[in-house]
Amino acid sequence: MGDRRGRYPRRTKGTKLLYNSTAVSTSLEDTATETTFDNASYTLNGGKLRVGDIIEVEGLVWIEDIEAANSLQLKLYFGTEVVWDSTAVVMADDGLGYIRASITVTAVGSGGSISAMNLGSLVATFGFAQPSKLDNVAEDLSGDVVIKLTGKWSAAHAGNECECKSFSVKLTPVS
Repeated sequence: MGDRRGRYPRRTKGTKLLYNSTAVSTSLEDTATETTFDNASYTLNGGKLRVGDIIEVEGLVWIEDIEAANSLQLKLYFGTEVVWDSTAVVMADDGLGYIRASITVTAVGSGGSISAMNLGSLVATFGFAQPSKLDNVAEDLSGDVVIKLTGKWSAAHAGNECECKSFSVKLTPVS
């Protein structure tokens, strides 16, 4: 039964930490190929998700060193969907990449779908996180769903180095 305004409060069983990286990733260096950070991937059993479940993902990437005017692009995937894309940004030494995504399951099974609200940035020195959204896109949730953070340099150079410092995945199930 709703409250006096007709709203139905959402009940949850509490947020569960599914994955938290315990070590810094191997450096993503000297490659122009999109690469998953070795500490920033988690496989979720999509068959156990229910409509209304919320998956929260958070990641932090440190740009240690960069050669000249090369750019870095970060992407967060939920299964086959790109939930957040920084686009290619010309970076500087000691730059940061940050993403926080809240992904809501809107349909389940092989005809599943998700929506997402994101707050992410990739900044050379100082900047503001930019919100973005993903509206109700199809995603097969009948089996394993890989959640991952990737990076790609604009050019392969030994002077291009970045590391994923932290990556976590949380689930808030509906009751």
